[in-house]
Amino acid sequence: MLGNDKGGDGSKFVSLQDSLSFMAKTADYSLKDYVIYAGGINEIAIADAIIYPDSGLLNIEKKGVIQTLHNSRILVDDLTEYHTFTNARVDIKSKNDYSASGDYTYKDVMNNEQYIFFNDISVDEDTITIAHGDVEIEKPFKIGNKFDFKGSVEIVSNQINLIFNGYFMANHDCKLLNKEWVKFYSDIDPKDIQFNFEDKIFNDKEAPLSTGLM
Repeated sequence: MLGNDKGGDGSKFVSLQDSLSFMAKTADYSLKDYVIYAGGINEIAIADAIIYPDSGLLNIEKKGVIQTLHNSRILVDDLTEYHTFTNARVDIKSKNDYSASGDYTYKDVMNNEQYIFFNDISVDEDTITIAHGDVEIEKPFKIGNKFDFKGSVEIVSNQINLIFNGYFMANHDCKLLNKEWVKFYSDIDPKDIQFNFEDKIFNDKEAPLSTGLM
C-alpha cells in the first residue's frame, strides 16, 4: 500500500511496507482498474540507484505494485555517479531492490563511443548495483584502438572501471606473429589499459599460448 503526504512540490507517496518514497506533481486514481497514475516524477531512489522514469510517469497497482518502467534512465551509484544506463526497462520491487536491462555508452581515452547492452542489472546483498552484459561477436568491440574484445562485461556501481571477462586480440601488422584471441579477466582503465592473466594463457579454443619478448 502507498500513503500520500501532500507538500508544496507535489505529493509524496510512501510505501507502507518498506518506506519506498517518491514525489509526484500529479496523481489520478482509476476506480475501474484500481491504478494510481502518477506524473511529474523527477526521480526515484532505489538501493544505490537513482531511476528517472520516462516522461516522469509511474503507474501503481493494488498493494503498491509499480508497473514496469520503459525507456528510463538509471544513474549509479547515488554517491559516485560513475555509470548511466539509458533506454532501460526497470522493475521496482522494493526500496532496496530492483531489476533492469539497458544500454550503456563506453568511452575510450579518445572519447570514442561504443554501446553495450546490459541484459541483467540487479542489486546484491549489500544493495550495490551489479550489471552484466555481452559483447556481440559479430560486431567488433574495441578496448582502445589497439585491442579488439569479445566476451562479457560487468559493472559494479561504486567502481569506475568496467570489468572485462573474455578475450582480446592485439591489432598489429607484424607478419611474424599470428593474431590470437587471448583469454583474460581484468578491470580496464581506458586511460591505462593493462590485462591480468592466469599462470597459463589460453586462446578462445582453450589451446595454451606461449609468451615471450621481441
